Amino acid sequence: MNKKILTITMALVFLSGCSRANNGAAPDYMRNDVYYEAEYAAPSSAKGYGGASDDIYAMSSMPAPMATVAPAGYTAPRENNLMFIKTANVSVNTDRFDFATDELRNIVTIYGGFFESSSTYSYSNMRNPYKRLNATIRVPAAQYEAALKAVESLGKHISTTESSREVSSEYYDLESRVGIKKTEEARLLALIEQATQLSQLIELEQRLGEVRTDVELYESRMKQIDSLASYSTIRLEITEVSDEEKEEDDGFFARLKKGFVDSVTGTLNALQAIVIFLAYVSVPVVLIGLLAFVAILILRKFKKSS
Repeated sequence: MNKKILTITMALVFLSGCSRANNGAAPDYMRNDVYYEAEYAAPSSAKGYGGASDDIYAMSSMPAPMATVAPAGYTAPRENNLMFIKTANVSVNTDRFDFATDELRNIVTIYGGFFESSSTYSYSNMRNPYKRLNATIRVPAAQYEAALKAVESLGKHISTTESSREVSSEYYDLESRVGIKKTEEARLLALIEQATQLSQLIELEQRLGEVRTDVELYESRMKQIDSLASYSTIRLEITEVSDEEKEEDDGFFARLKKGFVDSVTGTLNALQAIVIFLAYVSVPVVLIGLLAFVAILILRKFKKSS
């Protein structure tokens, strides 16, 4: 019996030393600022997006399949045992907005992806009403390059920025930690079976709870990394442009025509402003003229009488 108690006591001392190494701090992957996620940003306010403070805007959800996690059953591909999280931000303009949004749904379906989020904004002003789509799509990593090219061809390609993060070291580190924790869990369960004192049993079960919590955190993070590496992220902005805006970059004669039209429009606007100004000041000018005329008549009569 004494040998059994001595064995349990030594095991508790060993486990408490392991516990002190981890207690009071979050797991390493939470502390090292190495945290990757599929971010997306719909505008917090549509005002200002179009550059006109008097825009009237409306927002509606795009009628497409929505999901927040990658479908089950797909494992992140390894390139020489390395895992990557790939992200792209794409901006395109189009004069066929509805067609482009329909084609986007087709692209997502063809390449086996899904919509993580999407929002459509309608802007209305006196000159050029237009629409804008902000969407975040996820596609299998193996289809990323092909899907990206298809998305860029939805209209006039404006810009693309890409990023790739290697996360295999974090993933394998977490995998190793899970193995260590599960070994510790098995030892704790064996010690609990042998415990004869209530205080020892309570301490062992408390430590067992801490170990299982760490395992859950590690495995949750591993699933997140696997999801992000399995399905690459493409954030897309599609902006509707009018035919007039589309012709701006069509060559010298188009720009010359636009310059002439703008010049005529500016001249007409200036003339309108002058006419409006004269309308505003006409009444005061007429009154001042009448007063001046009356004053001159009075002065002439005064001079003749004198």
